[in-house]
Amino acid sequence: MSLSLNDQRQPSQEPATESDNSVAIVANSASEPGNFSYAKENQESYKLKDSKAYVFEKKLFTRTLLPIDCKKERQVLLSCNNCPYTITVDVRKISTKNLQSHYRAKHRKIASCDTTAKFLPGTSRETPPSPSKRPIAEFFERNQKRARINFNENLYNEKMIRMLVKKNLPFDFFETPEVKDALGYISMCEPTTLPSLHHSKIEKILREKFNEQFPKMNFELEQNVKSHGCFSLSLDIWTSGVSRTDYLGVILSYIDQNFQLNYRLIGLEVLQDPHTGAYICDQLMLVLEQFSSLKIGSIFSITRDNASNNDKCLSCFSHRYFNSAMSDFQNDIRCNANILNLVAKAILDKLGVPARDILKRVKNIVIAVRGKKEIKQLFERSVRSQGSGNAVTIPLDSVTRWNSTLYMVRGTLRAREHLEFVKRSTKDASFQDDMLSATEWEVLVGIKDILEIFEIPSTNLQGQKYTTINEALLYMTHVYQSLQLQIHKCRTNEESLSDSLIPSIENGINKLCKYFPPVTNFEDLTKFKAYHLSIVLDPRAKLNHYLNGELLCFYPGIEVDIKYLLEREYKSLENELKEVSSDISEGEIEPEPKVNDLNLYNFKRKKYSEVASYIIDPAIDRFASALDYWKVKQDVYPILSILARRYLAIPATSASVESTFSIARNIISYQRNRLSPTNSKHLMLLKSWGVKGVEELEDSYFRESED
Repeated sequence: MSLSLNDQRQPSQEPATESDNSVAIVANSASEPGNFSYAKENQESYKLKDSKAYVFEKKLFTRTLLPIDCKKERQVLLSCNNCPYTITVDVRKISTKNLQSHYRAKHRKIASCDTTAKFLPGTSRETPPSPSKRPIAEFFERNQKRARINFNENLYNEKMIRMLVKKNLPFDFFETPEVKDALGYISMCEPTTLPSLHHSKIEKILREKFNEQFPKMNFELEQNVKSHGCFSLSLDIWTSGVSRTDYLGVILSYIDQNFQLNYRLIGLEVLQDPHTGAYICDQLMLVLEQFSSLKIGSIFSITRDNASNNDKCLSCFSHRYFNSAMSDFQNDIRCNANILNLVAKAILDKLGVPARDILKRVKNIVIAVRGKKEIKQLFERSVRSQGSGNAVTIPLDSVTRWNSTLYMVRGTLRAREHLEFVKRSTKDASFQDDMLSATEWEVLVGIKDILEIFEIPSTNLQGQKYTTINEALLYMTHVYQSLQLQIHKCRTNEESLSDSLIPSIENGINKLCKYFPPVTNFEDLTKFKAYHLSIVLDPRAKLNHYLNGELLCFYPGIEVDIKYLLEREYKSLENELKEVSSDISEGEIEPEPKVNDLNLYNFKRKKYSEVASYIIDPAIDRFASALDYWKVKQDVYPILSILARRYLAIPATSASVESTFSIARNIISYQRNRLSPTNSKHLMLLKSWGVKGVEELEDSYFRESED
């Protein structure tokens, strides 16, 4: 069963200098991204079931089943009953969390869930507030009645350190008289009796905490190597806006023996010399050398953006890899989200004069609505006249945010009626000149349709909770075909201004083909085998995407070549494991293997090989977990399951490093402008390693809000 290209999952980055490299791809004009006609939701008789969710039960939102489209999942339109806000979601993925957030943000006087309804005045369901909602004075009054305990300085230090790390406080925070006075009042003792928590003591505790956790992290990585796993790296460079210090961030991703996908920050190194490729490679090797289990031969792939110095860095790394492992380093993965951003930028840069002028005027309109008092007041009056007392804002695009131009265009189109009202009411000549004609509004719709092609791929490929490399080639092919379809629409559109979009779309297609050129033979497949093998090793897809008429059927018989590519990789790993098996007999590795590892070294001829048996078995449900499948089947396919751990752990983008830099901006802040690079690194690594009391790395940085 084929994977859907419309899976919605949880998610901006500055464009970098690009350089040549290619991934095999071509569009099959006869293929379709997906066919969902079999789904029960796409039957005429299907009806939405009654929901007991608060927002629907209290009629805060209305659900409307949209018409059937066999090319995608059935959609549901969710409409707020108190403002014009609407959102379209898949029928299987209706979640009320965002709907509740909408009411909390836009309709604060209306209960957004059952909990908030209890506190509304005049209701019969009023209950005492929870302990977290009670006045702070009552909290201390209750605590006075409790038995006093002896003061524990170690516990006190632990709690204070947790607060300091979580809230990103400066290290001298506890040395200020005001904080000491507040802590003394809370503990009902004299401030002078509180133990001193000097910043040097905090640094010592932090260093001890790091030294305590580092061996545990190294042991975790060592266990992955012993179970024949490999590691994938993601790297990028960031400059702190506070200290103006350059950092190299290195993220390690791998699937452990329990088939859990892990992302770990292992390096946040200061770059002091010019950022040449050789220097970056040297710093990367220093990061790896800190961990005894991270030998260069255990590095399976490196994901990076398209900067030219990264090309030279990978060239240096490949040379060192060959000298150490006596084989070529093959899995150099360019950040797919960065490629999509470059393609979208190529389209925008090549827009004809009419379309480029439209975007420029749209930006002027948004700036006026957000910054000019008269325009803003008229806009808000129009919004209120439609029964909503909440502000409607249009986001402004930013060169450092992916999809920001799309959000600006989409927000402008949604606010068209309000903008027309402002045009009729204002005397601002510049605003009236910037307003679009009916034909120009249609061109703006065309620009929106083009940019929306990149929204889902660039968002989903940045995920860290699920595998991504197995979907990268699918999304890229889908983008290629969608751009071709947009050219066809522009040519059949009677509006002459639509013709100005065709050269820009063609420029975007050429940019995409620079990185993903057409596939015509087996040699093209092997250039970027990581993309193809990760798809085949996804039990939800297997060879289905390569069958005749499917999305990746680039040439006749391609499924035979893909199977041969998998068998060749299987044989290579089998020989590697045989060498490991002989090492075990010589006592170089623990002589007593685990019970569930015995089949791993049993290479007797079977009726069907692992590859043949795996291909014959039907694909699993598209909503099932690929990693759960391999966890269950690792005894049936001991060698293939190791291949799956290696290939599916490859990140399709370097977004994990970017989100790390987002956290670093909160740590290396103006309040901590004197924080040393070593302390910054320790804080960041402890966060990433999930140490108790330290927040996990957050993955919400790239989720752009359109409001």
